[in-house]
Amino acid sequence: YEARSKLQYTRMIIRAMLAVLLSIYALGTIVEATSTTTGTENDAWRIDGFESDQDSWYVQVDGVMGGKSSGALEFSGDDEGRPVMNFTGKISLDGGGFSSVRRRVDLDLSDYAGVVVTLEAATSTDSVPLGIELQFGDATSRYDFSSAFAIPLSNATTTITSVYLPLESFDRGTFFGFVCGDDCSFDPSEIESLSVYVLFQEGDFGVAIHSIEAVREPR
Repeated sequence: YEARSKLQYTRMIIRAMLAVLLSIYALGTIVEATSTTTGTENDAWRIDGFESDQDSWYVQVDGVMGGKSSGALEFSGDDEGRPVMNFTGKISLDGGGFSSVRRRVDLDLSDYAGVVVTLEAATSTDSVPLGIELQFGDATSRYDFSSAFAIPLSNATTTITSVYLPLESFDRGTFFGFVCGDDCSFDPSEIESLSVYVLFQEGDFGVAIHSIEAVREPR
C-alpha cells in the first residue's frame, strides 16, 4: 500500500509538471531564429561557447542523488557547418528524475533583457512536447535560478525555432531540490554557471540546440 501511494504521488507530481509545461508552451513567446554571434551593443551575445569552448560542457545526471537517468552530449554541424549541441538520454523516475548538461561561466547580463534559445523544433504531435529548463548559477546565492519552456512544434517552412526567456522569468530558485522561498532573488550580474535540464519526463529524450544568446531588447 505504501509503495502504491508513493507511485500515485509521483504520478501526481509528473502530471502537475506537465500541466505547467503545457501552459508555458501555450503562452510562451516564440521568436524567429537569429544568427548574431557578437556581443556589441546592438547584437546578441553568444553565451553558449559552442564555437570556441565546447569542452566546457559536461553531463550531470541524477546519479548524484541515487537516480538512474542517463545523458549524453555530442556536437555536430548544421547545413552550414555551424556547431549544434545534441543532448540525449533517458529519464527514470526511480530517483532524482533529471538529466542535465552544464558549463562554468562568468557572465554579467544585467544590461540584457533576456535569453534566446535557438533549437530544433518538435516534429511529432503524438506526444507531450519536451519540457526544458535553462538554469543560471548565481555566485551570490546558494540557489540556482531557472526558466522553463516546452520545445515548440515545427511549422511548414522550417524545423528551427527560437524561444525568448525574459531575465525576470528566471525566478525559480532551487538548491539540491529545495525550492527557495521569498528570501532570495536572481542577480544577473553574477552568473557562474549555465545549465540545460530535462526533468520528470519519463523515457527517452533528445534536444538539438543551435545557440543560446543574451539579447538587449525584449522579443
